[in-house]
Amino acid sequence: MSTRSDRRWAELARELEFTRLPELRRQAEGWRTGLTGLTALLAVLVLLKGRDDLAGLPAWARDSATGLLLAAFLLLTTGSLLAVRAAHGAPEREILLGGQALRRWTEQETARVTRALAWASLCCVLGVVLVVGARGGRWGVSSARAHPAGGGGWYTGR
Repeated sequence: MSTRSDRRWAELARELEFTRLPELRRQAEGWRTGLTGLTALLAVLVLLKGRDDLAGLPAWARDSATGLLLAAFLLLTTGSLLAVRAAHGAPEREILLGGQALRRWTEQETARVTRALAWASLCCVLGVVLVVGARGGRWGVSSARAHPAGGGGWYTGR
Protein backbone atom coordinates (compact mmCIF):
# COMPACT_ATOMS: atom_id res chain seq x y z
CA MET A 1 0.00 0.00 0.00
CA SER A 2 1.08 3.54 -0.64
CA THR A 3 1.61 6.20 2.00
CA ARG A 4 -1.33 8.14 0.58
CA SER A 5 -3.59 5.11 0.92
CA ASP A 6 -2.46 4.57 4.52
CA ARG A 7 -3.20 8.20 5.36
CA ARG A 8 -6.67 7.94 3.84
CA TRP A 9 -7.44 4.80 5.86
CA ALA A 10 -6.21 6.52 9.03
CA GLU A 11 -8.43 9.52 8.24
CA LEU A 12 -11.45 7.26 7.72
CA ALA A 13 -10.74 5.53 11.03
CA ARG A 14 -10.68 8.92 12.82
CA GLU A 15 -13.97 9.94 11.16
CA LEU A 16 -15.60 6.66 12.22
CA GLU A 17 -15.65 7.88 15.81
CA PHE A 18 -18.02 10.67 14.76
CA THR A 19 -20.32 8.57 12.56
CA ARG A 20 -20.80 5.51 14.77
CA LEU A 21 -23.84 6.76 16.70
CA PRO A 22 -25.80 7.88 13.60
CA GLU A 23 -25.07 4.48 12.00
CA LEU A 24 -26.33 2.66 15.08
CA ARG A 25 -29.46 4.82 15.09
CA ARG A 26 -30.20 3.90 11.46
CA GLN A 27 -29.71 0.23 12.27
CA ALA A 28 -32.02 0.55 15.26
CA GLU A 29 -34.70 2.18 13.10
CA GLY A 30 -34.69 -0.86 10.84
CA TRP A 31 -35.03 -3.19 13.82
CA ARG A 32 -37.81 -1.05 15.26
CA THR A 33 -39.76 -1.22 12.03
CA GLY A 34 -39.29 -4.96 11.73
CA LEU A 35 -40.17 -5.70 15.35
CA THR A 36 -43.23 -3.49 15.26
CA GLY A 37 -44.47 -5.21 12.11
CA LEU A 38 -43.83 -8.65 13.57
CA THR A 39 -45.58 -7.78 16.82
CA ALA A 40 -48.60 -6.44 14.93
CA LEU A 41 -48.73 -9.51 12.71
CA LEU A 42 -48.60 -11.92 15.64
CA ALA A 43 -51.19 -9.90 17.56
CA VAL A 44 -53.57 -10.08 14.61
CA LEU A 45 -52.99 -13.82 14.22
CA VAL A 46 -53.61 -14.45 17.91
CA LEU A 47 -56.76 -12.31 17.94
CA LEU A 48 -58.19 -13.84 14.78
CA LYS A 49 -57.29 -17.48 15.34
CA GLY A 50 -56.59 -17.77 19.05
CA ARG A 51 -59.87 -18.54 20.75
CA ASP A 52 -61.39 -21.05 18.34
CA ASP A 53 -58.10 -22.93 17.94
CA LEU A 54 -57.61 -23.30 21.69
CA ALA A 55 -61.25 -23.98 22.65
CA GLY A 56 -61.07 -27.75 22.08
CA LEU A 57 -57.91 -28.30 24.11
CA PRO A 58 -57.73 -29.61 27.67
CA ALA A 59 -57.54 -26.85 30.30
CA TRP A 60 -53.81 -27.36 31.00
CA ALA A 61 -52.91 -27.14 27.30
CA ARG A 62 -55.14 -24.12 26.75
CA ASP A 63 -53.63 -22.34 29.76
CA SER A 64 -50.08 -23.21 28.68
CA ALA A 65 -50.64 -21.99 25.11
CA THR A 66 -52.29 -18.79 26.36
CA GLY A 67 -49.38 -18.16 28.73
CA LEU A 68 -46.83 -18.74 25.98
CA LEU A 69 -48.67 -16.41 23.60
CA LEU A 70 -48.97 -13.73 26.26
CA ALA A 71 -45.27 -14.01 27.11
CA ALA A 72 -44.41 -13.86 23.39
CA PHE A 73 -46.51 -10.75 22.92
CA LEU A 74 -44.84 -9.09 25.94
CA LEU A 75 -41.38 -9.98 24.65
CA LEU A 76 -42.14 -8.67 21.17
CA THR A 77 -43.58 -5.47 22.60
CA THR A 78 -40.54 -5.04 24.86
CA GLY A 79 -38.26 -5.63 21.88
CA SER A 80 -40.13 -2.99 19.90
CA LEU A 81 -39.84 -0.48 22.73
CA LEU A 82 -36.12 -1.18 23.12
CA ALA A 83 -35.64 -0.70 19.38
CA VAL A 84 -37.52 2.62 19.55
CA ARG A 85 -35.29 3.71 22.43
CA ALA A 86 -32.22 2.69 20.46
CA ALA A 87 -33.40 4.50 17.34
CA HIS A 88 -34.50 7.73 18.95
CA GLY A 89 -32.76 7.88 22.31
CA ALA A 90 -34.23 9.02 25.60
CA PRO A 91 -35.20 12.60 26.38
CA GLU A 92 -32.12 14.31 27.80
CA ARG A 93 -31.97 16.63 30.79
CA GLU A 94 -29.53 19.09 29.26
CA ILE A 95 -28.03 20.21 26.00
CA LEU A 96 -24.34 19.40 25.83
CA LEU A 97 -22.28 22.34 24.60
CA GLY A 98 -18.79 21.30 25.73
CA GLY A 99 -16.66 19.07 23.53
CA GLN A 100 -15.59 16.67 26.28
CA ALA A 101 -19.12 16.42 27.68
CA LEU A 102 -20.44 15.68 24.20
CA ARG A 103 -17.74 13.07 23.69
CA ARG A 104 -18.61 11.29 26.98
CA TRP A 105 -22.31 11.43 26.17
CA THR A 106 -21.70 10.02 22.68
CA GLU A 107 -19.63 7.16 24.07
CA GLN A 108 -22.28 6.37 26.71
CA GLU A 109 -25.13 6.66 24.22
CA THR A 110 -23.34 4.40 21.76
CA ALA A 111 -23.04 1.77 24.51
CA ARG A 112 -26.73 2.19 25.46
CA VAL A 113 -27.88 1.90 21.83
CA THR A 114 -25.77 -1.20 21.26
CA ARG A 115 -27.12 -2.80 24.45
CA ALA A 116 -30.75 -1.89 23.67
CA LEU A 117 -30.39 -3.30 20.15
CA ALA A 118 -28.95 -6.57 21.48
CA TRP A 119 -31.82 -6.92 23.97
CA ALA A 120 -34.38 -6.00 21.30
CA SER A 121 -33.13 -8.73 18.97
CA LEU A 122 -33.08 -11.27 21.83
CA CYS A 123 -36.66 -10.36 22.78
CA CYS A 124 -37.69 -10.77 19.15
CA VAL A 125 -36.13 -14.21 18.80
CA LEU A 126 -37.54 -15.43 22.13
CA GLY A 127 -40.99 -14.06 21.27
CA VAL A 128 -41.06 -15.92 17.97
CA VAL A 129 -39.82 -19.11 19.67
CA LEU A 130 -42.65 -18.86 22.23
CA VAL A 131 -45.26 -18.36 19.50
CA VAL A 132 -43.93 -21.38 17.63
CA GLY A 133 -43.89 -23.35 20.90
CA ALA A 134 -47.49 -22.43 21.67
CA ARG A 135 -48.65 -23.36 18.18
CA GLY A 136 -46.57 -26.55 18.13
CA GLY A 137 -47.87 -27.59 21.54
CA ARG A 138 -51.42 -27.03 20.35
CA TRP A 139 -50.84 -29.20 17.30
CA GLY A 140 -49.17 -31.87 19.43
CA VAL A 141 -52.05 -32.05 21.90
CA SER A 142 -54.64 -32.04 19.11
CA SER A 143 -52.78 -34.83 17.33
CA ALA A 144 -52.49 -36.91 20.51
CA ARG A 145 -56.21 -36.52 21.17
CA ALA A 146 -57.10 -37.45 17.60
CA HIS A 147 -54.83 -40.53 17.62
CA PRO A 148 -54.65 -42.00 21.15
CA ALA A 149 -51.86 -44.46 21.88
CA GLY A 150 -52.23 -47.55 19.73
CA GLY A 151 -55.21 -46.50 17.69
CA GLY A 152 -55.96 -44.57 14.57
CA GLY A 153 -52.45 -43.66 13.41
CA TRP A 154 -51.26 -44.07 9.86
CA TYR A 155 -49.57 -47.34 10.83
CA THR A 156 -51.57 -49.77 12.95
CA GLY A 157 -49.12 -52.68 12.83
CA ARG A 158 -51.47 -54.94 10.93
